[in-house]
Amino acid sequence: MFSEPENERQKEVVEEFLHAWNNYKKYAWGRDELKPVSHGWINYMGVGLTIVDSLDTLYIMGLNEGNTPNERNILLLRCQISNFL
Repeated sequence: MFSEPENERQKEVVEEFLHAWNNYKKYAWGRDELKPVSHGWINYMGVGLTIVDSLDTLYIMGLNEGNTPNERNILLLRCQISNFL
């Protein structure tokens, strides 16, 4: 697991990921996808695809500590499911 950025490139990657994640949480939480220019959202499957897609990145980057209890529960559930499989 990634502990913290060691160089400028890694810092930029983390900053850009957090920028995208925080805007998703602000404008489209629970929806499938954020439309970044309009701050709208797309919900074609209705399952929060961005959440599912981002969980492994959050976990690998070690970014699960600052999330809300609901987000931590989703991360925990994801880990339990992956351990089951």
